[in-house]
Parts: sequence; C-alpha cells; structure tokens
Amino acid sequence: MAMHPLLTLFVVLLISVSISLPAGLWIVRDYLSYDRWVWPTEHGFNAFLKSDIPDSQITATAQTIKSHETVTEVYQIPKEVALQEFLTAADLPDVASELDDNPLPNTLTVYVRSPVSSSEVEELVTHIRQLDAIDTVSYDPQIIVRFSSIQDILDRLLWLLSGTFAAFALFVTVAAVYKAIEERVHEVRVLYVLGSPTRLMRGSFLWCGAIYGGFGGYAAAVLLSLALLYIETPLQRLTESYGITRDLQNLDWLFVLAIGGIGVLLGLVSAYYSTWRYLRSVTKNWMI
Repeated sequence: MAMHPLLTLFVVLLISVSISLPAGLWIVRDYLSYDRWVWPTEHGFNAFLKSDIPDSQITATAQTIKSHETVTEVYQIPKEVALQEFLTAADLPDVASELDDNPLPNTLTVYVRSPVSSSEVEELVTHIRQLDAIDTVSYDPQIIVRFSSIQDILDRLLWLLSGTFAAFALFVTVAAVYKAIEERVHEVRVLYVLGSPTRLMRGSFLWCGAIYGGFGGYAAAVLLSLALLYIETPLQRLTESYGITRDLQNLDWLFVLAIGGIGVLLGLVSAYYSTWRYLRSVTKNWMI
C-alpha cells in the first residue's frame, strides 16, 4: 500500500463512493418516509359542517366525533373566525365588512392519537362523513398512496444502487489486492517452497483488503456528513412547507461503525477471492 499511494487512494475513494451513495439514499429515504408525512397527527384534519345548522347540533356533532376511540380532541372553528383568518392571511383584512354573506362553513378540526394507522383514519373519516351535520371532510387517501409509492421507489433504488456499487467496490478492491500480490510474488513463492500453509500466505493480503475497506468506509462517513450538510437546508424547507419540523440528524457512532464494518467486509471478501484465485492459478506451476 505504501509503495502505491495513488492506487491506494483510488481504491479507498472508490470504496467510499460505493458505500456512501446507497447509505445516503437510505438516510434520505428514512427522512422522507417519516410517519408524520403519511399522516400529520399533530395537525389533524378538518370536517366542514353544513350551512344553517343550529349551534346545538354543532356541539352534539363535535361530542360524537370526540367519543371515537382514535380521536384525542375536536376544536370548533366558527365561520366568522375562519373568514377573518383567511382574509388576514390573504392580506385583505378590510374586505369582510364589504361581504353580504360569509361563504365559509363552520369547521371542526379533528386531532387523532399517535400512532395511528391509515386504515383507522379512513374508518374514522367514513364515520364522520355519515353524520347528518357534516358536509365534507378534507381527507385525501391518495396522499398515503403517493407517499407509499415514493417510499417503494426509494427502496428499490436503494437495493439497485447498493448492489451495483458493492459490485464496483469488490471489483476494484480485487484488482488492487491482485496487484499487491503480483508485487510480492517472490515472497509468496518462497513461503510456498518452504511449505507454508495457504492461510499464512493469504493473511497479509487479507489485512491489506481489510485496511482498504476500512479506510474506504470511514471516508464514506466523511462524504456523507458533507453531503448531508449540503442538502439539509432544502430538505428542511420542504418538510416545513408541510408543517413538519424535523432535523436531518448527523451520523451517530453506530452508523459510522456500521459503515466502517461494511467497508472492512467488502475489503475482506474481495481480498479473499483475489488471493484464492491468484494462488490457485500460479502455485500449480510451482515445484517444491
């Protein structure tokens, strides 16, 4: 390794890229598949009431919804408050006095417990829609379908990239260890002539592959940290637009150790294969 620093650097960098790309995709996938994306329980959903129903029926409807096992709280938003909030958000606070009639309905905001499954939420929505005072419910089941599809796509890309780049890492590490064996072929031949077991001849090259992989794994952790710093701001902006506040967590020590272990494993597997193939092909022509 010391005799070929450029080759060593090339192998380490390629192993690091091979590990960091699928690992980075896994982190982003975990971030985007966060359960609150599928169902934002902290915001709940709105149930819009029919017009011209008495306040007593609104209160009774709210109590009926609140009694459901998945509901934690129900808040009433009078249509006057809703109109004022809408006009304030639209920067038109003085328009309310010019309207002859309030076009907005009374609204019930329903909060559900956490955790809650999508099937339970759909059951709750069906139950609310059947109530006499309810006009519509602002719940779109396609949201779950879309995010489930995105998660499925990311999962498949993760496995494809992991397999592809693992193959690249194995190929390059095999070539590097193979080159290292060729540089020390005379030492290997002396050991063979002296009757050394194959595991002794293979040992130093296995260490070589493990070092390649270990350095590559920890270089991948550095690349991932830099990449996460680069994409953290736009990802946070995206999640905040959906009302979700979540930090893209830094790599913890367990994750870094796992990446290093994967690198060492790649290095050992490639070194074992290259030494097995090389020693098998050349020692059959050597005479003791």
